Amino acid sequence: MIKNKRQLKVALRKREGLTLARENVSDLEANVLEKLRRELDCEIEEFREISEGRVTAFNFQSLDDLGEILSKVRISRGLTQAELADRLGVSEQMVQRDEAGDYEGAGLARVADAFDALEYLVRGSVCPVDAEPAYFNFHTSGVDESLDDFAFSSSLVADTISYFSSGPVDVRLPQEERRSSSDTSSVPARLAEVVR
Repeated sequence: MIKNKRQLKVALRKREGLTLARENVSDLEANVLEKLRRELDCEIEEFREISEGRVTAFNFQSLDDLGEILSKVRISRGLTQAELADRLGVSEQMVQRDEAGDYEGAGLARVADAFDALEYLVRGSVCPVDAEPAYFNFHTSGVDESLDDFAFSSSLVADTISYFSSGPVDVRLPQEERRSSSDTSSVPARLAEVVR
């Protein structure tokens, strides 16, 4: 991953070198060099997309990914390592070391502090490594599975209303409507009947 403009310049020179090197080698070697050049092109394009603000959200599969994502977030915010260090109250060298090792040596608290300093929220889920995850949604427990999409939407509405109100809110439909409703066009109207 390219983490700064200096590394971008190095990558651009390497790409040029790979292009030139393909001219005087066998077909097999040329294919290998072409593959390396395409991988480098992807890294260059990713850095440009992130640094120009066209990419601002990042998915992760495990905690191991958070270090690389943290570097991407810093880049998307348009900050240098020195500027992040200043926000964290640490030395630039510490941020450089952390990023060089994808934050593997940093504790979870330091990683969380860095995301906070960059004003980013980390979301995700915890699931078994050896099986497909199965999520429990209390809104659909015991309800026809065809309403799963509506139940998910209603839980978002409930969370939003709860955030702005003084306490938890229940936006579930009455049992008979949950069973009989396959038409979700009137869902917003029915959600207006919030039960506190």
